[in-house]
Amino acid sequence: MGKGRAMLLLFMGMVFLGCRSSGLHEERGTSFPPATLTRDEQVQVLLLRRQLDDPALEEYVTGTGRPVYVAVGANFFSHGREAKDPSDTVMAALGQHPYPMKKFSEYLEMVGGHARWWRERVTIYWVGPLKWIDENTVETSTGRYLGPKAANGQELRLHWKDGHWEIEWLGGGWIS
Repeated sequence: MGKGRAMLLLFMGMVFLGCRSSGLHEERGTSFPPATLTRDEQVQVLLLRRQLDDPALEEYVTGTGRPVYVAVGANFFSHGREAKDPSDTVMAALGQHPYPMKKFSEYLEMVGGHARWWRERVTIYWVGPLKWIDENTVETSTGRYLGPKAANGQELRLHWKDGHWEIEWLGGGWIS
């Protein structure tokens, strides 16, 4: 499969997954985050795994030779200036992948900071700031950035129900 087709399948998969709700992680084989994580970390791990466990990502990243960077705490629609690295606990909980996975700060260091990061072709997956509605409901955004005019994101609400997180798409998706 060519790089263009792999990228299109990866992009379409992200859009499709964003339009479905509840149990996405179960259908795709992604395991639940460990109960030992904080609630914030559980949400971050679940949403990052949803994206990182996509088989099309492996094919795309292998084809580009680039590592995948992960960030939390920022919506990359607004250029991700608030982005933070996931904690070491979150990185460990994401598990092993067949491609290199690094924290966003490593990418910033490589390209010379925030002034340049968004001009480069890169693979970044992110989870935005968490807005807790009540003790069992949180809203956030999630998405990916592949380079200028090659990004997408969506708004989600997660509910803690029967011992696991259920995901509801809120709309508000964007594509550049």
